[in-house]
Amino acid sequence: LTVRVAGGSPTAVANAARGGSIVFVSNGVYGVAASLALSANITVQGVNGPAVTTVYRTAGDFPIFSLSHSGALVTGLRITNGYWNATGRGGSVDMSAGTVSNCVIANTPYIGGNQSGAVNLSGGLVTDCVISSSVPRSFALRLNGGEVESSMIAANNDPYDEGPILIYAGVLRRCRLISNIGRSGGSGNAYMTGGRIENTLIYGNASERAGRPGGIRLNGGTLVNCTVAGNTNGAGAAVGSGVYRTAGNMTNCIVYGNTGSGGTNYGGAASAAWYSCAPELADGVQGNLTANPAFQGTGKGDFRLKPGSPCINSGTILPGVYAAVDLDGRPRIIGG
Repeated sequence: LTVRVAGGSPTAVANAARGGSIVFVSNGVYGVAASLALSANITVQGVNGPAVTTVYRTAGDFPIFSLSHSGALVTGLRITNGYWNATGRGGSVDMSAGTVSNCVIANTPYIGGNQSGAVNLSGGLVTDCVISSSVPRSFALRLNGGEVESSMIAANNDPYDEGPILIYAGVLRRCRLISNIGRSGGSGNAYMTGGRIENTLIYGNASERAGRPGGIRLNGGTLVNCTVAGNTNGAGAAVGSGVYRTAGNMTNCIVYGNTGSGGTNYGGAASAAWYSCAPELADGVQGNLTANPAFQGTGKGDFRLKPGSPCINSGTILPGVYAAVDLDGRPRIIGG
């Protein structure tokens, strides 16, 4: 079954669609007064992409899209004004299964103590999306499982939680985490108690709270093959401006050029860092380096490595890395 929506609201159409249906949404701005619940293999697709097709919440206490089937797909939409409610569901996208791709998820408002947010993910896949809120005091992502890949999470800020990006489980890979701000939480960018971030650039984030890192608050979980640069921590006690670790571990990462109170890039036990580069680590211990990694051009936001960088061929080959690609989509291993 193929259904085309032009004018009105796609809610009734999507909620009444049978498994295997495709709902094409034409150009326009569509207000919804109830959640679009995709509990079957249903596709909701913006015909010409998120630049010209918007779905937003008009009023009420619900996530705009709720996906719970492995075959559910939302693609090509701009999704705004989601609600994070008291039961922990929300904000613009709430999903335990399925896929959200090629979407812009934005403008999620602050709503009292519960706050609103863009994506709440416990399963499924978010890919090739932009999560960016121009509304003050709104977090971006709660990752309790599933995967986020090849996406940009930028210009979000959160006043009370542990950071604009919260990672408890699941995987975030080949993403750009840029210009996020923590007003009073645990990190300017991401707070981790579990899960994994890999092949990701974490750049230009800031914490406004004393003693909180601008980049990653690592309280569990794993950082692998990441670059953490140009982040700033809040005034007060010296912590790692790029990575501040109390639990978890870091492998094959570069943490360099971060600034703030205390002037450190990495804070926490050096024993948790392996084959990584940061000035605070011990050179040659556990494969770590302290030298300048020689980025191509930080002023242009280019954190590729120059030829002759001491970080080239200094990582360790982890399981699965032969099949892995970096942020440019290039193989991690070249020439053996």
